[in-house]
Amino acid sequence: MEDEVAALYRDDRKVALIYSAFTVIAILISVLELFGLSLFDIRQRRREIAIRKVSGASTGTIIRLLLKRYFVLPGIAFAVSIPVALFAIHRYLENFAFKAAVSWWLFPVA
Repeated sequence: MEDEVAALYRDDRKVALIYSAFTVIAILISVLELFGLSLFDIRQRRREIAIRKVSGASTGTIIRLLLKRYFVLPGIAFAVSIPVALFAIHRYLENFAFKAAVSWWLFPVA
């Protein structure tokens, strides 16, 4: 019986492994893209960074200046998407007999 059950799930394990491999590849590609984009941005702003450093700016201030560009727009998109996603999930789940509670804090944790 155990062999039959294992045979039933063998294909599912293969599919899960393939999905996991493609997920890792997609994450690596996106990380490389972000690294390339930030490197391009730093090269474009090299003189500005040098002038700020010579003027006495700390490394933390310069890093905050560079990272602000990458955190503001995704932060705004995240803040807008939480209520929209909560509304869509509640509308989807309202026809089910058994409902799982969906809280706003699940989105930042994820």
